[in-house]
Amino acid sequence: MANLYTLYHGTVMGGLTKIIPREHSIVYLTPNQAYALFYILDKDINWVTCGVKENGIVQYEEQFPNQLQTIYEGSCGSLYTVDPTDTMESIGNGAIWTSKQPVSVYTETHIADVYATLLSHEQAGAISVTRYEHVSADRKRDIHEMMVHYIHKHNLITQTTKKSRFVQETFPAAWTAAASLPERRQAVLEEWEKKHDKQLQARH
Repeated sequence: MANLYTLYHGTVMGGLTKIIPREHSIVYLTPNQAYALFYILDKDINWVTCGVKENGIVQYEEQFPNQLQTIYEGSCGSLYTVDPTDTMESIGNGAIWTSKQPVSVYTETHIADVYATLLSHEQAGAISVTRYEHVSADRKRDIHEMMVHYIHKHNLITQTTKKSRFVQETFPAAWTAAASLPERRQAVLEEWEKKHDKQLQARH
């Protein structure tokens, strides 16, 4: 494969010479440097709410007040570069690449302050952030429904993990809704699936 561009991988782990498949036995990479920065975060929480638009700008949506700052302030880590190989696959619009094989590191850049770095990329226009106070009322209702479904889907009510505590503290209304009617778990999952099937059909 011709080396047309560099791929990036962001992580809190420093000093790597190879990136080993871990999450879902896959290494995730991206040709978008700003996008890779969002993955330098606490993997026990792993709350990434962004994607890359066709124009290459990363669109980040806050799902609770001051989300960007809460998730990334105080975080540090490394931004690695690797060269594409013919064992890697591109997903969707090419913003994400995957490898099931270990990936050799080409360079490592230490990111001392992830939050400040993200803000600088926002100022440069590489990232567009929709702050929670600018999220529409309809979208906030969607986020609430999504979180009730998320809590039920992952059975967070029964867990005492860092992720479950984060969700409980960050989305208290959704947590209360899910916890108050645990018997509705299956109904919530089925309603969510039907809703999204309709949305998919409407797009085609």
